[in-house]
Amino acid sequence: MNRLTYAILAGGRCARPYCTRAQPVTKILRISVDRGVSYSKLEGAPDKYTVVYHPGFLSCKWGQKSTMLAEFCREKRLSFLTYEYEGVGESPGLSLDKTPFHNWVEDAKLIMENCTEGPVIFVASSMGTWLSTLGAQDFFDRVKGIILVGGAFNFLYKYYVQFQKFASSEDMEMPYQQMMQDIPMVFPEAKIDFYLRRNGYHRMAEPEDLQLLRNTLEELIRSL
Repeated sequence: MNRLTYAILAGGRCARPYCTRAQPVTKILRISVDRGVSYSKLEGAPDKYTVVYHPGFLSCKWGQKSTMLAEFCREKRLSFLTYEYEGVGESPGLSLDKTPFHNWVEDAKLIMENCTEGPVIFVASSMGTWLSTLGAQDFFDRVKGIILVGGAFNFLYKYYVQFQKFASSEDMEMPYQQMMQDIPMVFPEAKIDFYLRRNGYHRMAEPEDLQLLRNTLEELIRSL
């Protein structure tokens, strides 16, 4: 992996559904009779990167960030893929209270194996940062860069085990200080850039946040 870029944002509110001409059709990747992953893919030039977006916990595949990324990829002739975890949005599966986390880990892996080719760049939000990091280790030779937004590594842990809470700027879901400790441990040899929006929120959905994400992706691609 050439580079790992982490865009950090604190806090968060639910993003509104967002429609645009850039959205390709939805397809279903079947895993079993009752399991599947809904995804949309924009085909770009065959000699360019594929940007794979990993959404956050219970987030649908189309929101402000994924829509902006699709429009960016269309402009740059990059391929783009976004998807929904089992039981979320249009993805068939068990009810959420019966879906084990490892199913979502498998979803991310199967999407990579079956729906992408060649070098990829991961962009991930919240819980998606956890899944994309696991995926980067499985596809180390193909993942050329990662942008992680409002990271939530092992966030389910706090619902089962009592632990000391951290003070943060605005992010009540996952303090940015924790992410600054976690990422270097996962990728000790990677080049890591941290961007902190002091008054930002966890989901990074405001216009200035989306512009920062776009600029970060553009800078990452130039550096590869």
